[in-house]
Amino acid sequence: MSAEDLARFTIYLSRRVSQQALEAALLQAARKTGVAMESLVLPIPPPPNRPLAPVYTLNGKPSKFKTEKQRRYVLWAIRTGAIRVPYRRTNSLYRSLTSKVELAGGSVYITVGSNKSYAPYVIGFPRQAGLVYPRGSNQQSFYHRQTGHKSLPEQISRQLPRLMRVFINELQNNLSTP
Repeated sequence: MSAEDLARFTIYLSRRVSQQALEAALLQAARKTGVAMESLVLPIPPPPNRPLAPVYTLNGKPSKFKTEKQRRYVLWAIRTGAIRVPYRRTNSLYRSLTSKVELAGGSVYITVGSNKSYAPYVIGFPRQAGLVYPRGSNQQSFYHRQTGHKSLPEQISRQLPRLMRVFINELQNNLSTP
């Protein structure tokens, strides 16, 4: 079902149910769809049981670090205990995923996100090979892509037909119940 089909369906429904009932049904369907969107990055990939591959070149040699400054910081953080090795996953990013729905101007908006500042680097937009990205560009890091973390925007795009079915089915259920 396309966005135009959904718009026609909504107009069709608006002629048959009250505006208040339609808005309540749309918001409930959007909430259920938002929850479905939150789960698109699951399952959480297991921690890699191999050393990080040297993907950068530092001082003419393959390196796990992008810059000398990064290397010094990581080694300092390990030495002082700011970083624990081996790293223990908390999965707090995945627990922090939420969705928000809004009805404005006859359209339903579903926003899915996290309040974690590092979320874009783990589940953000996938990077394209050969392009240089500015710092803070909300792009998924190569490491997280390589270790199996799914990009949320990419998963939403891939699963859009299924998400539309979730929305329509929930809308039909809400409107058929007295």
